[in-house]
Amino acid sequence: REIDYWALGGFHAARELSVASGAAVYPGTHQGRNPSQRGPHGARLVEIDADGAIRVTSLATDVVRFLAERVEIEPSTTAAHLESVLDQRARSLVQEHAGVELVIHWAIGGEGPLLGELRRGRLAADLLAGLRERFGFGSAPAWSATLDVEPPDVFASGCTAEDSLRGDYLRALERMRSDASASLDLRRWLPASRLGRWIERAATAMSADERQRVFREAALLGGELLGGEGNPR
Repeated sequence: REIDYWALGGFHAARELSVASGAAVYPGTHQGRNPSQRGPHGARLVEIDADGAIRVTSLATDVVRFLAERVEIEPSTTAAHLESVLDQRARSLVQEHAGVELVIHWAIGGEGPLLGELRRGRLAADLLAGLRERFGFGSAPAWSATLDVEPPDVFASGCTAEDSLRGDYLRALERMRSDASASLDLRRWLPASRLGRWIERAATAMSADERQRVFREAALLGGELLGGEGNPR
């Protein structure tokens, strides 16, 4: 149809569709409403001249912006170095999104002994408190809401090849993880008092990413409990 501009709705994130002529645009919402609606939000200024040429300009209108940042660590990474990397990343985000209040969700991934320290000790809480103190206040604050530690991929650590109870456990878990049709209904492990509440929904309604995370967490915990010394990190 010979329509110059289609103004579309229904998605929080802005995007343009490819059409034969004119433009079809989802402008997105003016403000991200929860942490899953990340990045800039705003409106679109549409200008169509006498010849039908279309110019679409993005206008940021959000006053609070949700971001998700991931930092990868290596076996040689120290706590001091990680703190420095987080500070540099936070400072860069403040400059990149100048004038907008930020809510940042951090994820730490990778491998090495520091990952175990982040998962068990107070280091993760101390790093989060430091980020909040240094960047969470002022005229355009960058508030660090969470600092999560991603479970390492024990399946790739070589432990699955062991002739041991841990190896048997990890191989059985890997077979389940590889079978997308395998049920991961955790309700049978919940006490009756918990059924019908939010925790029941959390035990069943999983996205593909959440499902993989559950398997990695189960592999890490089982590997540590069954492995004794030299546990996978």
